[in-house]
Amino acid sequence: MKKMAEFKALMEKARQVRMEVVLESLGSNSSEKERNKWHCPAHGGTSFHVWPESNRGQCFGCNLTSGRNVDPLGLLMATRRIGFVEAVEQLTGVVRTSGGQNNQVQRVTKKRQTKRITPCPEMNSRIYYHLFNIASGQDQSAGKIYLEGRGIPWEWAHSRFGLTWLQDPKIAFDILNDNYWNEEIESSGLVNSRGGFGYWFPLLLVPYFDGDYIVDIEGLIKKEDRGRNMNEDVKSLALKGIPRHLWGLNHISKGGEAVLVEGVIDALSVMRLTGEENVIAVPGVGQIEKVLQPKIGLLAHLRVLADRDEHGEGFSKQLRDQLAFKFPNVEITLNRYPEGLNDANEWLMKKTLIAA
Repeated sequence: MKKMAEFKALMEKARQVRMEVVLESLGSNSSEKERNKWHCPAHGGTSFHVWPESNRGQCFGCNLTSGRNVDPLGLLMATRRIGFVEAVEQLTGVVRTSGGQNNQVQRVTKKRQTKRITPCPEMNSRIYYHLFNIASGQDQSAGKIYLEGRGIPWEWAHSRFGLTWLQDPKIAFDILNDNYWNEEIESSGLVNSRGGFGYWFPLLLVPYFDGDYIVDIEGLIKKEDRGRNMNEDVKSLALKGIPRHLWGLNHISKGGEAVLVEGVIDALSVMRLTGEENVIAVPGVGQIEKVLQPKIGLLAHLRVLADRDEHGEGFSKQLRDQLAFKFPNVEITLNRYPEGLNDANEWLMKKTLIAA
């Protein structure tokens, strides 16, 4: 009876931990735009709503809370995939009191994981969002110089599309290791073949969204940094073992028109040139299969604007033929950049110089 009473007391103590504090301990941040909205600790989107009065919360963007609101114990059980008793032990093991109130908490203790983690979009997206939150708190001046040197406004690209400069990779990787199991980080593709952080030197992180999820990350290397850490021909780094995606899928709609270009920088350049956001980017001319996906088949018209070189021309024609076969209902138009310009960013830079 004494042990039962003690456990009930621990259970009540655990339920008194503020939901907001538990979310922070799981690596989540509150939304800057909406009151009582938080980044979901499972998929990362700002669809987790907290009711402070009842100290309960629910994610409306994924199935983390199974369509119902939960208390701090329920959230920890769902996120960590642990049992009730272990959740009570973890929460009560980190509670700190101040003036009689449970208002501070340390990070939930990371248990050693012995089972193999199965990669899933929810888990990966949660880790990716956390990485971007960490990086955004670091010095962004190098990212600003990089983008604005190519005619792309930093604040626009950062706030609208989430591009973020990773200035201190070691700090970021240490924080991730403190918050997630090794298997979770490995399954997200952030660990390279040498067992270290995949983005081990400063670069520009580009999130690839599909709905509210981050499904892919590309690390763009500044031109002056190429050749320092890798082969000079390498312009960007991808996640290890994670399928590549099209950038900008959230920018297209059923029955609409879209422009397809090579690379994110060209996509942002076309947006600045046209004032339209219906632009998607393929991560290289060797990624034709990434364009052949169902969402492209919902378009009425796709304009292909590849680089004005031999590789770009071959890519355009091959893609046109494959799209015509798979999506005969989509009108395909091959466009070219003006004479003397190889890509959209060169076009944007020329326009910028003329305007100046």
